[in-house]
Amino acid sequence: MAIRPPAVTFVLHDAGETKAMQPVMQNLDNQGIPYSILAEATAKKLLENDPHLVPSSGDVVQLAKNNPAIATMAQARLQNAMQAPCTVTGLVSDFQKQWAGFFKASGKRVVGYYDAFSFDRFTNRAETFKGLLTHLITPTLDSARFFQQRFGNIPVVALGQPSLEESTRTIRQVNRPVFAQQLGIDLNQPTLLFVGSYGPGYPEAFSLFLETIRRFPYTNVLLSLHPKSDGQYEQAMLQQAGLQDRVRIVPRGISTMETLAVTDVVLAHQSTVSTQALLQGKQVIQLGSVPQSDFDPIQQYQVAPRCETSAHLAQALAQAIPEARSARTVPPDEHRINMLYQLFGLPRQASQRITQFLLLLAGQQNAKNPSLAA
Repeated sequence: MAIRPPAVTFVLHDAGETKAMQPVMQNLDNQGIPYSILAEATAKKLLENDPHLVPSSGDVVQLAKNNPAIATMAQARLQNAMQAPCTVTGLVSDFQKQWAGFFKASGKRVVGYYDAFSFDRFTNRAETFKGLLTHLITPTLDSARFFQQRFGNIPVVALGQPSLEESTRTIRQVNRPVFAQQLGIDLNQPTLLFVGSYGPGYPEAFSLFLETIRRFPYTNVLLSLHPKSDGQYEQAMLQQAGLQDRVRIVPRGISTMETLAVTDVVLAHQSTVSTQALLQGKQVIQLGSVPQSDFDPIQQYQVAPRCETSAHLAQALAQAIPEARSARTVPPDEHRINMLYQLFGLPRQASQRITQFLLLLAGQQNAKNPSLAA
């Protein structure tokens, strides 16, 4: 029996791009539109049980050593994925570059998706995909304008960040008392969440966090590790500071978005979660310095403090904690959230916009042209 050819093939590597595309995939499922997924690294782990995940060529070779019949089926699925008229790829790895080049050479539509809200103005790795894409999607108008100048000859459009919609649903579905018990925290106390990252400036920001939380003993303190982190650095630093019993590391099976449901104040060095938390109505404080080359919407529009000293961070926390506590009993300030969406040039209904955009490129006759306005 012939396999129905996919309308779209997703090529994924990072957690951010994968979580952004999952609501789009759900839309395709809901519409009965077939799609395939080629994945590696973190994306492959996140999607390991997804029926749309296609074995890579390396997987097929390995299967052929043990079960030729299954290898033949896997090869057929891989060949089928290669026939999709439209491909969506993250802009991170050589794996994605190779597939983008293959699909572009095959005359397919190749759509890059840049999932972050911030970007490096000078050494952005997305620019290494020049010549491999036919279209580029970004979350915000700022990033769309930036990349349009870099890519020039292809359409670059801001269609939003679908993971924001999923974050809202996730937070609303969490049973806070049960979840707090699972994390071992007391909801009668304020909860601080430090969001881990990596790269230049992170060790200094993490040290700043550890130094300052000593001043706030009557708080719950949680640490959400970055998907690329094994936690060894953070655990060693906690041990060195004598805070291993004070700071609870959020288990891997619990997402940062779930943890936001019981969080009052988010602290982060440089993370997409900062922007996501702001757009969920949370108090956010950024820590440490960032390279001058980086564009960060929170810093650009000065909608949350950035602290580089313990004294400044303590002052910001002393103000943020009571404000966050008083906000617990009222719904999120939708007026402020709407203003942030507009300020960031961030379109709403992102998953629907991106789904329709991809179907239009894939030649689906029933697809509607999405509005590209913020």
